[in-house]
Amino acid sequence: MGPALQTAIAAERGVDGGFAFEVNTGTKPDAPPWMQRLRLTWVFPLAS
Repeated sequence: MGPALQTAIAAERGVDGGFAFEVNTGTKPDAPPWMQRLRLTWVFPLAS
């Protein structure tokens, strides 16, 4: 399922998919590689 289809389904259902959904659809950037290596991706949305 591509980002456009995910976005269309979420809009139709009125769903807010959260940060992971926004990263997968390309509307928000993902955490930098060093944060991903340290498993700190959960901190990135709080800091941005």
